Amino acid sequence: MSIWAGCCPSRTALVFGDPRYTYRELNSAVNRAACALVVRGLGKGDRVLLTSGNSGGYAIGLYAAMKLGAIVVPVNPRSAAPALQDLVEDSAASVLVSGQRRKPYLC
Repeated sequence: MSIWAGCCPSRTALVFGDPRYTYRELNSAVNRAACALVVRGLGKGDRVLLTSGNSGGYAIGLYAAMKLGAIVVPVNPRSAAPALQDLVEDSAASVLVSGQRRKPYLC
């Protein structure tokens, strides 16, 4: 993505209704999310639970985790609390990333 952001920064990279992201904007959002994960101690090989409805936030969280070399564990956003707890324990995830709001946020 960084390569595309460098060579075609204003080209559309992600369309999810509204908003639309150019490669520059998407790369910037992914870098910010990746930095937030690093601040929380996430690194290569760590597991990240990623939950979101159909949104650009899911793509940003996915690319951020991939940029760090983390392992993404996708989670149904409608999972009940007991099922979510089982996923956390079974996956040994370090962090939960949710893109339920307009922009992704970390728990």
